[in-house]
Amino acid sequence: MKSEIQANDPSTHLRSSEIETLALQSGQMSNSVTEAVKHNGVGDIPPSTRGGPLIIGISGLCLWFLIFGLGVLVDSTSFRLVNDVVFRQETIANETKRLKDAPGGVANSPLLQEANDLNRQGPSFGRAVCSFFMGMFTYTPTNLGLLCFFGGLMGGCSSRAAYRRLRSLGKIVAKSDELAPSNSGQDSSAQPILSKTRIFYLSEHPFVSGLRSFVVYLALLSGFYLAAGDPFKDMSAGQYLRLAGLVSCVAFAVGYDPSRFTELINNLPKPGGAKT
Repeated sequence: MKSEIQANDPSTHLRSSEIETLALQSGQMSNSVTEAVKHNGVGDIPPSTRGGPLIIGISGLCLWFLIFGLGVLVDSTSFRLVNDVVFRQETIANETKRLKDAPGGVANSPLLQEANDLNRQGPSFGRAVCSFFMGMFTYTPTNLGLLCFFGGLMGGCSSRAAYRRLRSLGKIVAKSDELAPSNSGQDSSAQPILSKTRIFYLSEHPFVSGLRSFVVYLALLSGFYLAAGDPFKDMSAGQYLRLAGLVSCVAFAVGYDPSRFTELINNLPKPGGAKT
């Protein structure tokens, strides 16, 4: 009896129809959102981070120019004298010998005077901290390491932008991030041409690209010291420019897509004529 009353109750039918209407509307909304996401190629990118690579890339470019300008225009000798005691003693010995060998007698040397003052009094805490950071930014080995990191960061931002562009063009499936099927009936010009390895590197976070580029810098640094005993001693501005350009280019390429280096190595001919 109770079930018959509920079945004949018009309010029950009204509630059922409202539920069905809401379900249909929610289904249409979810389908439209899914289609919009697929069209824009940002399906698995959170809304708060969609503009992140562009901001990170511009910030990395500005910091790269700042570090590069410090390396070119600012001498790190006075900053290293404050915290590096061994370098300070070497500077005192070299300046003293240079002044004694100079024609016309002993002249005044501001660098020698500064080093002697630091030996007598010692630097203050504020000067030591400031000189540490300025020395890190201007000393060539650490300066090149920062340039390498920011170069890889910019490469990672560029690869992330290229990944989103490929997604928007339908080269990559939005949800699974795998290659689109070749038998989908689409135009052959729209079919993907990237491997899963390249997609993996293109879609990674830019900071991961920067860290990988810094590891490459460590390998280059060890190679420099193996090839020459002290490669950064008495380096001219022209040598610094060439070295900074080389390191930054390698860092950008590794940050963008390191699989390119694998393709380059595979295309190198072996002694027998075959490729690696």
